[in-house]
Amino acid sequence: MNNLINLAKHIPTPEATLTVAYTPIRLSMPGRQPLELRLTAPANGDKLPIVLLSHGYGPSNYIPSKDGYAPLVQFWAERGFVVIQPTHASSRVGGLP
Repeated sequence: MNNLINLAKHIPTPEATLTVAYTPIRLSMPGRQPLELRLTAPANGDKLPIVLLSHGYGPSNYIPSKDGYAPLVQFWAERGFVVIQPTHASSRVGGLP
């Protein structure tokens, strides 16, 4: 096993908390179909840090950006981050032209 991965196993992380997800959130785009995104966050808390997960360069296993990377997004949200996943305006997945 990679030594860095082995060392990372011992980094302490906060206990997982209950999360909520809102999807799809639709944002108007003049002359285009609405931009869709998913927001996943801890169920409680305020002044939470935000992660904008914009992976780029095509879909994740042909899943729109807003729906891919679920295990990673869930992990971050369970540990106190608000995660925003947009489906890019240039996406050919999810019905965007």
